[in-house]
Amino acid sequence: MNARVRLKGDLLDHLATSKWSFRVNIKSDALQGMRKFSHQGPYTRDFHSESLIHKAMMHRDVIAPRNLYTDTFVNGENIGLMYIEEHFSEPMIEYASRPYGPIFRFDDFFERGLKIYDEDMFWNNDKDLEFAVSN
Repeated sequence: MNARVRLKGDLLDHLATSKWSFRVNIKSDALQGMRKFSHQGPYTRDFHSESLIHKAMMHRDVIAPRNLYTDTFVNGENIGLMYIEEHFSEPMIEYASRPYGPIFRFDDFFERGLKIYDEDMFWNNDKDLEFAVSN
């Protein structure tokens, strides 16, 4: 694939080990439908936490970046497991089956007295809550 790759990250956790963080922009093709993504060590996104949050968001039909873990080789040397996270772009919106446009809006969430996590609002009394509590 023809791609443009650059270093990314503001803090040293992106460069302190052999698992450097990169921003990848694929020109002619796509990796599982993603053309722009970050390729970084899993520790920069708190290992599996970010991935689980994205999966929960997608489960509730909230737009979230696709992500995956991959075994990575750089110049023939295996540097181990890396985390790939899609960058906000048009293919991300298409994957979420939404019309292309702004991805933000104003929400008076705190003014209405709502919490960050509200079981009734998030789970909406479905079977997933029963499954999550039992496990």
